[in-house]
Amino acid sequence: MTKAEKIYPELKKMITELSPGSRIPSVRVMMKKFHVSQSTIDQAMGKFKDEGLVVTYVGDGTYTKGYNEKKESKKGEKKSAKRSKGKKIKGRN
Repeated sequence: MTKAEKIYPELKKMITELSPGSRIPSVRVMMKKFHVSQSTIDQAMGKFKDEGLVVTYVGDGTYTKGYNEKKESKKGEKKSAKRSKGKKIKGRN
């Protein structure tokens, strides 16, 4: 059994207890908590990504499932606000 397989159950419990759209602790924090290397955390997190439990945005972090929907709704609000100010987007109005 690999180290990633050993920490997987505890990591899964931690992730599933978070509300949808919650940010997951950084890799460094998890490395210290579980006393393992970055590659071990990456292996375990890869399995969560494959299962659809988490989503990662480069430069932003890893979030529990549901974050993408919140992010997309905020983008829609920003576009609506821009259009209500009278700005025209070439080819769209």
